[in-house]
Amino acid sequence: MRLISHPDYIQCSFGPELDGKSEAFNDKLDIFYAKTEDLKPRIPELMKYVSGNEKLRAEKFYFDNDRETYITCHAALRIILAQRLNTDPLEIWYKIGINKKPGIAGDAIYFNLTHTKEAFAFAVSSNYYVGIDLEDLNQDLEIESVAESFFSIKECEFIFKSNTEAKNRFFLLWTRKEALLKALGTGIINNLNEVEIFDRKNYLERKSFDNMISDSAANKHFIYSKRWLNYYLSIAIPVKASIGFIQLTSENISSYLF
Repeated sequence: MRLISHPDYIQCSFGPELDGKSEAFNDKLDIFYAKTEDLKPRIPELMKYVSGNEKLRAEKFYFDNDRETYITCHAALRIILAQRLNTDPLEIWYKIGINKKPGIAGDAIYFNLTHTKEAFAFAVSSNYYVGIDLEDLNQDLEIESVAESFFSIKECEFIFKSNTEAKNRFFLLWTRKEALLKALGTGIINNLNEVEIFDRKNYLERKSFDNMISDSAANKHFIYSKRWLNYYLSIAIPVKASIGFIQLTSENISSYLF
């Protein structure tokens, strides 16, 4: 299908996988990411930067690693947002939008976060809704049965065209879909196999998506992906953007504090 622009479709395009650099565009998108263990020495200090409700939620995690990942992710997010907004981290009040998508009152800045086993990432944009997903390639998952339920026939052919890289291709497409849905603000949809995104350019029927955050921003989206250690990371945004990757550590997190 060849379309330039059509109100009934969303054009979704992909560039090459990113190696830490991207083309220069006017719009800038910063991606912060970290292994939990790299921030673990700072957890006692980071606890000061999570809200009371976030502390209560952290206490509900059964495993220590999951609790520590949640704390480091949410504390780091507040610290970065506070620097951008020139305010105190605990003075940031989140709003819950359509399909529980988090944001900041007045849309002063846009963000999205994701965490998986012992790692997290979040995206920060000054101008646009954004979606991000991070997945651990080593997680125990029967990708054949999941792919059969949530991917199209053509996507399954792409994933399983060879056994050696099938898991990598599965998580590449999975993170792309998750990032796009989060950017659109739809939440998980029932007909995920209709969101076919394995080509460089894909045209998705708008009727496949319910409750998008912004119709005007949804005519076109760009998705960038990056392989990092044993993780796949994908980011979706409605404009071509220069992507900046910042890996947080126990040493450089201090540079973002007042």
